Amino acid sequence: MKKRDLIHSFVILLILVVAIGSLFLFTKFTGYAIAGQSCNDNNTIDGDGCSAAGLVETGWVCDGEPIVCTEVVTPVCDTTHLTLCLDEPTCTVATGYWYDSLCNAEPASVCDTTHLTLCLDEPTCTAATGYWYNGVCNAEEQCVPECSGKECSDDGCGGNCGDCDEGYTCSSGTCEAEEEQKDTEEIHTTVVTPATGEVVASETTTVEVTPLCTPNWQCDEVWSECVSGQQTRACIDSNACGTEEGSPPRTQDCVVEETCGDGIKNQNEEDIDCGGVCEKCKKNIFTIIGSAVNGPINSGKTFFQKEILGNKTRAFIILGFLIAGVAGFVLVRKFLKINISLKK
Repeated sequence: MKKRDLIHSFVILLILVVAIGSLFLFTKFTGYAIAGQSCNDNNTIDGDGCSAAGLVETGWVCDGEPIVCTEVVTPVCDTTHLTLCLDEPTCTVATGYWYDSLCNAEPASVCDTTHLTLCLDEPTCTAATGYWYNGVCNAEEQCVPECSGKECSDDGCGGNCGDCDEGYTCSSGTCEAEEEQKDTEEIHTTVVTPATGEVVASETTTVEVTPLCTPNWQCDEVWSECVSGQQTRACIDSNACGTEEGSPPRTQDCVVEETCGDGIKNQNEEDIDCGGVCEKCKKNIFTIIGSAVNGPINSGKTFFQKEILGNKTRAFIILGFLIAGVAGFVLVRKFLKINISLKK
């Protein structure tokens, strides 16, 4: 490549760079949009309608050259937008006047048939063909309950004049006893001539059938105290059938719980209901003396049973010594008596 061609290529490249840079600076600082951007407000601050990335932010509209962004505000029910108030409470808060199902800026001119709520007393309400009660002018007449001479049934205003007791039904405003339903059975009787088999007469008779009585047992939920290993409870048949059929058990086995107040020396008590797991036994002079005497006696008794009677060889030796001792004692007494008689 010739030197002249290199110079031409370099110049062309330089011109392109300068052109692109100039275009960027022009659009950056003048506010005009370029391709690929939706807005350009000459800054990189978010929250002003045009974001730092050059995009229109939600709730904003940007247009013009230079670009101007305007926040879109959705109107609500207020003093300047009364038509957006859709009910009486919000209309009143917005200082409007609710009538004809609309929120109006001016009050209705007069109390009339279509504006009964503007009638503030009974005479004007009556003149507007309204009905005055409960401090308000109403379009419908007040309902007065009608229960005169009635024990039950509707009062005419959606209420009730009363309810009948169990076993009674309401009939034309009066409580009447329900008829008892009785079981019946039809008996067919036919008279036949034996010789010819001809039916002479036929009769159907309806008789009352006594229904079978089914016991309905009801027992106490709580059993009695445990006495001698048994507990009891009471059971009755509410239908009074007079039979024990299906009767629940009235007795059950139990175990007396050992306590420190059952009057029995049990558990690990030292005495009746005291000592061991119970409160410490209170000792008096007689208890102390008895314990002092019984201690050595019980110790000697235990020693004799364990050390002497428990070893047969030792028991025979001790028994032999006892016999020899008794025999020696008797011989000595006998010898002394003989010696005394010889001296006399």
